[in-house]
Amino acid sequence: MASAVPVVSYVVAPATQEPHGTWVNFGAVENLGTGMVRMLTYKLIAKDGWLILPRGGVVWAKMQDDGALKVFSSVCTHLGCTVSWREQSSTFECPCHSASFDANGKPIAGPPKRSLTVLESKMEDGKLLVLLPV
Repeated sequence: MASAVPVVSYVVAPATQEPHGTWVNFGAVENLGTGMVRMLTYKLIAKDGWLILPRGGVVWAKMQDDGALKVFSSVCTHLGCTVSWREQSSTFECPCHSASFDANGKPIAGPPKRSLTVLESKMEDGKLLVLLPV
């Protein structure tokens, strides 16, 4: 019976591990002026337990007044729908429950209580790298 524990652990462990992130290279972010928000798309291969699956999506990059780049998740903090940037109103809009977030990701209308997630990012060799949860 004791010999079954290592075998069961080996089989079950990949499906029960906490998800971790992966750094995604978005390349050079050009023509992004102060206060501008830009949609950046990605495609990657993610391991989910024993499965290896293609995954893709978008993030939103905003150049702050101080020159720092802030990268927001496109996932609404209410129910996980995808938010879009509305240039006219300078807001992120969620189509699911009429939620709105200001240009800094803070909720201003609708049911969300939490701000949009700000993703860890860094610049290396002129390229934007973003840590995405996988």
